[in-house]
Amino acid sequence: MTSDSIQTQAPEDRADHAASAPTTDAGVVPLTAADSDMTARLLERAFHDDPMMRYLAPDESSRARRALPFFAATIRFCRQYGIAELTMDKDGAALWIKPEYTKITVGSMLRSGVVLAPIKLGLSGMGRFNTLMSYGDKLHKQAISGQHWYLLTIGVEPNRQRTGVGGRLLAAGLQRADADGLPCYLETANPDNLPFYRRHGFEVAADGVLPDGGLHVWSMVRRK
Repeated sequence: MTSDSIQTQAPEDRADHAASAPTTDAGVVPLTAADSDMTARLLERAFHDDPMMRYLAPDESSRARRALPFFAATIRFCRQYGIAELTMDKDGAALWIKPEYTKITVGSMLRSGVVLAPIKLGLSGMGRFNTLMSYGDKLHKQAISGQHWYLLTIGVEPNRQRTGVGGRLLAAGLQRADADGLPCYLETANPDNLPFYRRHGFEVAADGVLPDGGLHVWSMVRRK
């Protein structure tokens, strides 16, 4: 999982700009600071049983508590360095990293608080998080080079999954990428997601199993 060099504009200004960015779909709206806590809880519910979260936080009883700071930091990161969006019904969210930031730096992680989020996973969870980040970075470099949009995460309320919510969120981001003439990149650790993304033009560009054998990760690219 990789975003670029830091611009001189203050992170707070970038967040305000990202939150007010025009939407490309009538059913999708910018995710504001006021939406952040609610959206972190939404994403935790959406990913509670996802292979990635089971890997990072194997103890089901404490998974929600450990995962919430992770999703909150991810939202802050994308509001500062990308575009964060919600459906109007607030039953789904998509977090994108802008093309100029798809190489994640220590500076951007510090500014958004992502660097501190793994602490909530505990010592063993921090080790697994670092393994996942390192392997994701390796796959990212194998899969694509040059400017591209990075879909960091897309999540839908469990009772609204498979009803078209995710497709609307994804379509809004793809429309933006098409307007830029740029490809899109994502990673998933859930094989059930592969057909969904393929229907939207993504293909597997690299994949493999983490060195500790705990998780299979697929990198997918949608060419411009």
